[in-house]
Amino acid sequence: MGKVIVIYKIYPEDVDSIEKIKNNVKGVVGKHGEYKDMKEEPLAFGMSLIRVMAMFDQNNAKAVDNLEEALKKMEGVSEVEVEGMNLI
Repeated sequence: MGKVIVIYKIYPEDVDSIEKIKNNVKGVVGKHGEYKDMKEEPLAFGMSLIRVMAMFDQNNAKAVDNLEEALKKMEGVSEVEVEGMNLI
Protein backbone atom coordinates (compact mmCIF):
# COMPACT_ATOMS: atom_id res chain seq x y z
CA MET A 1 0.00 0.00 0.00
CA GLY A 2 1.42 3.39 -1.02
CA LYS A 3 1.40 6.75 0.68
CA VAL A 4 0.26 10.12 -0.59
CA ILE A 5 1.89 13.42 0.36
CA VAL A 6 -0.42 16.44 0.19
CA ILE A 7 0.57 20.09 0.52
CA TYR A 8 -2.09 22.51 1.76
CA LYS A 9 -1.91 26.29 1.58
CA ILE A 10 -3.60 27.98 4.54
CA TYR A 11 -4.48 31.66 4.26
CA PRO A 12 -5.07 33.46 7.58
CA GLU A 13 -7.84 35.99 8.16
CA ASP A 14 -5.30 38.55 9.40
CA VAL A 15 -1.69 38.96 10.54
CA ASP A 16 -2.57 38.16 14.16
CA SER A 17 -4.01 34.73 13.23
CA ILE A 18 -0.70 33.21 12.02
CA GLU A 19 0.62 32.10 15.41
CA LYS A 20 -2.75 30.73 16.48
CA ILE A 21 -2.97 28.64 13.31
CA LYS A 22 0.63 27.40 13.61
CA ASN A 23 0.02 26.31 17.20
CA ASN A 24 -3.09 24.28 16.30
CA VAL A 25 -2.29 22.81 12.89
CA LYS A 26 -0.27 19.77 14.09
CA GLY A 27 -3.15 18.54 16.23
CA VAL A 28 -5.69 18.98 13.44
CA VAL A 29 -3.49 17.19 10.90
CA GLY A 30 -2.79 14.37 13.35
CA LYS A 31 -6.50 13.52 13.58
CA HIS A 32 -6.69 12.88 9.81
CA GLY A 33 -3.22 11.91 8.65
CA GLU A 34 0.45 12.15 9.52
CA TYR A 35 1.97 15.62 10.00
CA LYS A 36 5.20 16.06 8.03
CA ASP A 37 6.16 19.74 7.75
CA MET A 38 4.97 23.34 8.05
CA LYS A 39 6.42 26.57 6.63
CA GLU A 40 5.35 30.18 6.90
CA GLU A 41 5.90 32.14 3.69
CA PRO A 42 5.38 35.82 2.88
CA LEU A 43 2.32 36.57 0.76
CA ALA A 44 1.83 40.33 0.36
CA PHE A 45 1.44 43.52 2.37
CA GLY A 46 2.87 41.96 5.55
CA MET A 47 0.62 38.90 5.31
CA SER A 48 1.92 35.34 5.26
CA LEU A 49 0.49 31.97 4.32
CA ILE A 50 1.23 28.61 5.87
CA ARG A 51 2.15 25.55 3.81
CA VAL A 52 1.43 22.26 5.56
CA MET A 53 2.59 18.86 4.36
CA ALA A 54 0.64 15.78 5.46
CA MET A 55 0.89 12.10 4.56
CA PHE A 56 -2.00 9.68 4.07
CA ASP A 57 -2.48 6.04 3.09
CA GLN A 58 -3.19 5.82 -0.63
CA ASN A 59 -6.44 3.93 -0.02
CA ASN A 60 -7.86 6.63 2.27
CA ALA A 61 -8.95 9.19 -0.34
CA LYS A 62 -11.54 10.82 1.94
CA ALA A 63 -8.84 11.81 4.44
CA VAL A 64 -7.47 14.47 2.07
CA ASP A 65 -10.84 16.23 1.80
CA ASN A 66 -11.65 15.68 5.47
CA LEU A 67 -8.40 17.38 6.52
CA GLU A 68 -9.05 20.28 4.15
CA GLU A 69 -12.47 20.82 5.75
CA ALA A 70 -11.02 20.56 9.26
CA LEU A 71 -8.34 23.14 8.43
CA LYS A 72 -11.00 25.51 7.06
CA LYS A 73 -12.86 25.30 10.39
CA MET A 74 -9.82 26.35 12.42
CA GLU A 75 -10.06 29.72 14.15
CA GLY A 76 -8.32 32.45 12.16
CA VAL A 77 -8.34 30.61 8.82
CA SER A 78 -9.73 32.47 5.82
CA GLU A 79 -9.12 29.89 3.07
CA VAL A 80 -7.45 26.51 2.47
CA GLU A 81 -6.46 24.94 -0.83
CA VAL A 82 -4.62 21.81 -1.89
CA GLU A 83 -1.47 22.95 -3.63
CA GLY A 84 -0.13 19.57 -4.65
CA MET A 85 -0.41 15.83 -4.19
CA ASN A 86 2.21 13.14 -4.90
CA LEU A 87 2.27 9.37 -4.56
CA ILE A 88 5.36 8.11 -2.74
